[in-house]
Amino acid sequence: MNIPVAPSGWIRCPYCAKILPYLSEYQRHMRKHTGERPFACPHCPYATTRKSHLKTHLMKLHQEAAGLVGLGHPCPYCGKCSFRDQSDLRRHIRIHTGERPFRCHRCSYTATRNEHLVAHLRRKHPSQTHTQAQPTDASQVKVHQDS
Repeated sequence: MNIPVAPSGWIRCPYCAKILPYLSEYQRHMRKHTGERPFACPHCPYATTRKSHLKTHLMKLHQEAAGLVGLGHPCPYCGKCSFRDQSDLRRHIRIHTGERPFRCHRCSYTATRNEHLVAHLRRKHPSQTHTQAQPTDASQVKVHQDS
């Protein structure tokens, strides 16, 4: 497969010229043009382009058939209950509350997840190396104690 690479090193869609930074994003994007829906529900005709969409579908419509009853923590806003632990649920709740605890120290950008801020820093402020971003809320800071 010949993948068109833009001068920036990013990948250009041959159908609509959209430029994508990662091969995985390019492959997912291409499904819009090809109509490929590789994730099929084993209980009904539903098929989707993303594994996460199939997981949500199974949790909402086929919990008993899929053996998923009682699994996950439910969101108090939308009822989605595919969250394996409380931290996943807290991160999801930010979608509903608008909380964006990770702030760029070089511009006004804020993010709901640390990895989104790190990606922003690499893209928009590449002169520095970024591996860990700092939350804007002091309650988000984890303190490590030596034993």
